[in-house]
Amino acid sequence: MTAEGAEQSTCLNCGTALQGPFCARCGQNQRTLNRFFWTLVSETFEDIVSLNSRTVRTMTALMIHPGRLTKEYFDGRRASYLPPLRLYIIASFAFFFYLSVDIMFGFRPQPQKSDEPTAQELENMRSGSREAIDSMQIDSLSDEDNAAIRQYLTTQSEKVSRVIQEDPTDLFKEALDIVPAMAIILLPLFALAFKLCYLGGNRYYAEHLLLALHNHSFLFFALILNRMLEHGFLAVDLEVATNIVPLAIVLYLFVSMRVYYGEGIAKTLAKFSFLSACYFVLATITMIVAFALGVLTL
Repeated sequence: MTAEGAEQSTCLNCGTALQGPFCARCGQNQRTLNRFFWTLVSETFEDIVSLNSRTVRTMTALMIHPGRLTKEYFDGRRASYLPPLRLYIIASFAFFFYLSVDIMFGFRPQPQKSDEPTAQELENMRSGSREAIDSMQIDSLSDEDNAAIRQYLTTQSEKVSRVIQEDPTDLFKEALDIVPAMAIILLPLFALAFKLCYLGGNRYYAEHLLLALHNHSFLFFALILNRMLEHGFLAVDLEVATNIVPLAIVLYLFVSMRVYYGEGIAKTLAKFSFLSACYFVLATITMIVAFALGVLTL
């Protein structure tokens, strides 16, 4: 039967006989969408904000219990929580959206006058760039191609100099458009560093990747909180709060490794130190690449 309000006997998606509101074969919810629009909207928000919803359970476990989400996932309790990749996408979108609004409305520390490059420093930068570009020669390319590349780089260099003089934050905006994609590329590389730390632990690469996804999701939400504290949006002592959040992030990441992998404090601390160094190098490379691509797309 297909009339509104009538009970379905077979799944409309795959035709399997139904024994409840969800299909046992494909998992489709058989609840009809032929209802008033506001009914659908209210049910959607009810699923999100309900105390029994997966969203609340996921956020509680993520923010308060380091390592629990990854452990629950590999213990087979997946249906109670948001999928790791979806959680990461939500967290990264929220962070970069907040950062974009932050820049758009100028909620950022203004550079000190002493930090701004002088006219002589800008001229030195221009001359240095011109010399580097003019000496550039790729042997595998023709003279025409090399000339075209030098011309393009010269044009971009002039744009960068102009942007630095007018509004340096435009460079940051260009890089910010690229950072989310670069962050996704960073994740599997960071998970590979985890794999190197736990080669003898009979751990699959997917376990390290999911822990990295969950920890990055926490990191994005924690950074949003930190920015809100810096802006004074929360009624707390600014100096104390902005020092506590970075320490809480470090402690959270350490505890997540301790909880999930179950190793001793000394061994976990050694591996945490190694992974922190690896992450710093990878994150620095990511930011340099993002900034370079931002410059090339000005």
